[in-house]
Amino acid sequence: GWPVETLRGPATLATARADVKKLSMTTRERFLAVITNPNIAYLLMMLGTLGLIFEFTHPGIGFPGIAGLICVILAMFSFQTLPINYAAIALLGLGLILLIAEVKVAGFGLLALGGVISLTLGSLMLFDSTDPSLHVSLRVIIPVVGTLTAFILFLVQRALKAQAREAAEPGLGG
Repeated sequence: GWPVETLRGPATLATARADVKKLSMTTRERFLAVITNPNIAYLLMMLGTLGLIFEFTHPGIGFPGIAGLICVILAMFSFQTLPINYAAIALLGLGLILLIAEVKVAGFGLLALGGVISLTLGSLMLFDSTDPSLHVSLRVIIPVVGTLTAFILFLVQRALKAQAREAAEPGLGG
């Protein structure tokens, strides 16, 4: 019995005895609903980044790079449906660069601290919405930033050690 405006003029809704039809989501729609959850989209982006970093520091393995690329592409798809803050994306990128730079340059922990702060702030600001359900949970951010920081510092440090090691001279046999 509610009056509404339509293109044809005013009309009154007559839905009191209307049949209710429940439509269930298809498998594709359920999958898309899962990956567009802000926490899942954030995890996909971070896992993808981690996989790509692992692939670049250990070339030739294949799986981490492929899985990382798939995760990054799925995260990009998710991000197009969510209200993204591009300054937060820049902070996340800066955080990764600072963590890698900490291992290459003797920053005495200052670059790593800046990287952790940048990653945390970028994670908190990633989705630009007043709706709390469209933000990444702190329960997700803290372990992800901690794990990502430890993993990147470990990988880059090990890769640099391997590159700095002198090649062994071939043995003369005997």
